[in-house]
Amino acid sequence: MFKKFFTEIEVTNYNKNFPYIVVDNFYDNNQLDLIWKELDFFLDFDGDKLQDPKDTGSAREEGEVIKKNKGFFLDEFYGPRAYHVSNILRCSRKLYNNWEKIIGKNPNWYFKMLNGNKDYLNRDTTLVSYYEDSDYYASHTDTSVLTIVTWLYKEPKGFVGGDFILNAKKDKHPLNEYEPQTIEIKNNRMVIFPSLIPHQVIPIQMKDKNKKGMGRYCLTNFLSNADPK
Repeated sequence: MFKKFFTEIEVTNYNKNFPYIVVDNFYDNNQLDLIWKELDFFLDFDGDKLQDPKDTGSAREEGEVIKKNKGFFLDEFYGPRAYHVSNILRCSRKLYNNWEKIIGKNPNWYFKMLNGNKDYLNRDTTLVSYYEDSDYYASHTDTSVLTIVTWLYKEPKGFVGGDFILNAKKDKHPLNEYEPQTIEIKNNRMVIFPSLIPHQVIPIQMKDKNKKGMGRYCLTNFLSNADPK
């Protein structure tokens, strides 16, 4: 796999009509090496460990799953917050170490509210997703407070498509009056947005269907509030 050098984290805030944050070069090369070791373990194509959409809490419309990909929740695979076991879970803590730089400086009221109430986001679950030929995720919202997606793929890029549409049109959604925003998929790019904003992944097409593991990977963190027991 071609190793690309990633420089310092780059944070861009977008606040027209609805807020979101784009973070480029989020992980450094050492962290990426650790993450890829774990991803390759999960996608052992002699019998990969990923689950079908119906088993990963997928969004539905009229009872039907509205995505085509594979994945699973790390928290169910390892147990709650197994940072000492999972490279992905351990490396993803980088967000919290850079919270002020990434979340704290956003001027939008939504992010200001969350920055001032960090303890409110006391539940964090992590989903690993993998997209290959014709895979997609139709417009949907999440049940969390904040959704964080990080995209990865092996170089050279083995597919086309797979871009992300934020505020994708959804029936009777109050944000429909605003234009959707298409965010280009880039390796090691993170997007942070309120979970109530409809979003979708457009279908991908593999350049070579015989090359396994060359598709679109997504690490999703769902941040929400869990009342203390």
